[in-house]
Amino acid sequence: FWTIAVASLPGGRVTERTAALPAVLSGVAPVAAVVAIGSRLWGWRAGALAGLILATTPFHFQLGHNVLPDAMLVAWLTWAFWAFLAAGERAWPPRLAGVFYGCVAGALLTKGPVALVALLAVGAATVLTDGWRGIGRMRPMWGAATLGASALPWIVPYYARAREGFSEGVGKDQYLRWVLDNPTASGACDAAARLTHAVSALPAFLPWTLLLVGAAVWWRR
Repeated sequence: FWTIAVASLPGGRVTERTAALPAVLSGVAPVAAVVAIGSRLWGWRAGALAGLILATTPFHFQLGHNVLPDAMLVAWLTWAFWAFLAAGERAWPPRLAGVFYGCVAGALLTKGPVALVALLAVGAATVLTDGWRGIGRMRPMWGAATLGASALPWIVPYYARAREGFSEGVGKDQYLRWVLDNPTASGACDAAARLTHAVSALPAFLPWTLLLVGAAVWWRR
């Protein structure tokens, strides 16, 4: 919503075009990131095909036309993944480390702490491939400083104006309750119910989901 305000400054008011512009650009940005990731890992042809698949996926196309922060969140995180791959190949030079943590910070500013799942994912991948020493090469102190600075513009005013509502409204209701939603009879979290969210991605990627069948056969051979 901050980017909508910036896009609306030249005209002096919010219009349908300026309101949709950040979402449309955020829908294009992940396609470019997927092309870059595929090209880095498997060559230009694979990257181009992967980008075309994403661009022609109905759900992604629809999301890029809705005035929601989700498309921008995906854009930041996809480019963060590209920066992670590029930095890992070159022992985490400062420039690429800055790009990675800058993208995660952008995702954090877009939709809050949910963006930090990127750190969990790349941390797990790093430990599995390079061991715990790999975490040290990721410049974690630099990342902590970058993410901490990006959180200040919204977390400080929010906490100052609604100190009591912050822990209840943001911490408990918006995040903790979402994680612990759908409890079982014993009160524990139902992990199976959460896995259905992952399965829902399969019909969302139709018709390209059908390629998974061929991919499974090719992999087995």
